[in-house]
Amino acid sequence: MTIGGGASFSTVVVVLPMVHPIGEATLRERCRAVKLVSDQHDEIASVIGEANALIARGPAFISDELLARGRELRVLSASGAGYDCIDIDAASRRGLPVLYAPGIGAPAVAEWVLGALVVAGRRFPVVDHEVRNSDFAWSRRTTDMQGVELRGKILGLIGLGNIGRRVARLAELAFEMQVIAYDPAVAAPLGGLPSVRLLGSVNEVLQTADFISVHVPLIPSTRGLIGIAELARIKAGASLINAARGGIVDEAAVADALRSGRLRFAAFDVFAGEPKMFESPLADAPNCMMSPHVAGLTDRAMEDLAREVAEGVVSALDGRIDPGRVANPGVLSVGQPAQATRRMLP
Repeated sequence: MTIGGGASFSTVVVVLPMVHPIGEATLRERCRAVKLVSDQHDEIASVIGEANALIARGPAFISDELLARGRELRVLSASGAGYDCIDIDAASRRGLPVLYAPGIGAPAVAEWVLGALVVAGRRFPVVDHEVRNSDFAWSRRTTDMQGVELRGKILGLIGLGNIGRRVARLAELAFEMQVIAYDPAVAAPLGGLPSVRLLGSVNEVLQTADFISVHVPLIPSTRGLIGIAELARIKAGASLINAARGGIVDEAAVADALRSGRLRFAAFDVFAGEPKMFESPLADAPNCMMSPHVAGLTDRAMEDLAREVAEGVVSALDGRIDPGRVANPGVLSVGQPAQATRRMLP
C-alpha cells in the first residue's frame, strides 16, 4: 500500500522520548524533520498540523480532537504493543493506519511474569518486611511464612497472544505447572502448546487456577473484565498477576479481596491511574507487590522496540506497510469498513 510522500520528505512528531535513543536516531537519519514534544495536549496540538507521522506512548492520548488538526498525517504509531494511547476509532474514520509492535517486548514481560509467580508463591515483600522487625518470631517460618510451591499448581492465562504463549511455555518448562487458558481468538489444538487446556470462559479460569495472569489488550470488551463479581468466583487462596494494562482489572476489588483473604497475593505492573500509582487502592493493600509499568523495560527490549517502531514508521512513509503491524487493518482495504480491533474477549 502506498500512503503518499516518502520518509525523506516527511516530518515526524514524537510524543515523549522514545524508549531508546536508537529510535529517534533512526528517524533523524531517514526523515526530513523530527519534533519531540511532551504529553501535554496543547503542545501536541501546536505541532500535529505539520506532522506526516506521529509516534505516541502513554500517558499521552491522541484524541479525535487532536487528529482533526493533523491534516497532513499519513500514519500513526504507538511505541509498543499497546495502542490505547491513540483513539483507534477516530484514526480509522480518517483512514489512518495505526502501527504497533506486538511481540517485541514479549520475552521481557514474560520474564517479569515468571518472577512475579515466584514472588507470589513465596510472598517475598511480606517476609522481607517481617524479618526486619525486632519482634520477629522464628517459629513463624513454618506457619504464616510458609510458601506455596509452584510445581504442579495450575496457572490460568487470560489471553494467549505472544506474551501469554511464552509464559505458558516457560511455566511448564521451568516450574512444571499445569496451564489452562481462555482466549476466544485462539482455537484448539494449540500449535507448540499441546498441553495447554483451553477453557470456555474467564470465570472458568478464575474458578480453577491457583495463579492467574492477565494477557489481553485494553479494548472496550476487556475494560473492567475482572471486577467484584468475577473476583467473588475466584478460587480461594489464588494469586493474581497483571502485567497487561490498567483498567482491565478492578484494583479496588482486588484490594478488598486481598484484605478479606480470598486472594492470597497480587502482583501488578499496570494501573488505571498511571502515572499516579500511589493513588491506586492497591498501594495500601496487604500481600501485594507493585511495580511502575516496567515489565517490558529491559536493555534489550527497549533497543529492539525503539528500532522496530522507527523502522515501521519510515517504511510506512516510504509506501511499505506490514498489515500484521496495523491495529486497524481495515483502513488498508479500500471500500471495506475499518476494523478498530480484533475481537479478544466478550
